[in-house]
Amino acid sequence: MYLRACLMLFAVAGCFLRAEENAGKDAVQAAAPKNLTPKELREALDRPVTYKGGSHKLEKFFTQVEQDTGVSVRFKAQDAPQKQSAFSTGGIQQVPLRTVLDLACCMTGLKWACKEGKVELEPAGAGEVPKWPDHPGLLPLGSVGVRTQGPKPAGPDPKVEKALSAVLDAEFNSTPLSKLIETLAQKAGVPIVLQAPEKPWSALPVTTSFKGKTLKQALEWVAETSRKVPGAKGLQWEKAGTQIVFAVVPDAQAGKKNGNLVAPAGPAGPGFGGR
Repeated sequence: MYLRACLMLFAVAGCFLRAEENAGKDAVQAAAPKNLTPKELREALDRPVTYKGGSHKLEKFFTQVEQDTGVSVRFKAQDAPQKQSAFSTGGIQQVPLRTVLDLACCMTGLKWACKEGKVELEPAGAGEVPKWPDHPGLLPLGSVGVRTQGPKPAGPDPKVEKALSAVLDAEFNSTPLSKLIETLAQKAGVPIVLQAPEKPWSALPVTTSFKGKTLKQALEWVAETSRKVPGAKGLQWEKAGTQIVFAVVPDAQAGKKNGNLVAPAGPAGPGFGGR
């Protein structure tokens, strides 16, 4: 009698173990992103997504995208160094997934394409990097809560023009360039976007003083000094509607001055490199 009871107990326990094992397999299969049909993938790419602002490491960010949207985002090369790259933004609010992909690729030198029901990432060649996406839900780094609404004004935005003349009181000591730009945006009250790959720009240390300098002088100093960074083309800035954008100098202009931008008389400080 005792032996029969033990055998029955073992049998019941075995059933529970098998049930848990099967449930685990089902959960893994459900969690793994499936290959979508072309129609499903198009619809998913057009669907708006929302993410907090900050610095997003590509591999971790796209893992989250897969969980949220069911769209599998993969690097063509498993050992791609860009997996550890990151892009920064002030926030993503109800932006189509395809636009978010453009943003991430634009800032990390990648391109994306749909392949076999998934999104595939690979390094972009000359002229293949997506253009900077223009969407009101993309909040720029250092946007101090300002959000672009509706179409861009036909002429220079009065708020931006006024901000360029604002006198600053700011000093930086080995401050990452992204943080410097964010601080300038907060002090001037206008969005300033750093539209450049994280390396070398985002974390590049800067030591300088902008005390008594206008925002325009500060922007020109950053642009001119950036041309001296070894192995880099340098940065240029421009007014873009209600915001200011810093971008990498195009190949055709590398080594030249920023159009009508002229460095202020006398250096504002020691420069890049955190000396």
